Amino acid sequence: KDLVKRGIPQHFRMIAWQNLSNASVSSVHDLYSDYMRQSSVYEK
Repeated sequence: KDLVKRGIPQHFRMIAWQNLSNASVSSVHDLYSDYMRQSSVYEK
């Protein structure tokens, strides 16, 4: 019970976040690459 209250240990949080958010899925990486190639009205 005490372990649950403390949450995910700090050294596992990055890995847990990536797995829970599906950040390691290649389509997410491809989508990010596509966004980076596009121009923005906010760029100078």
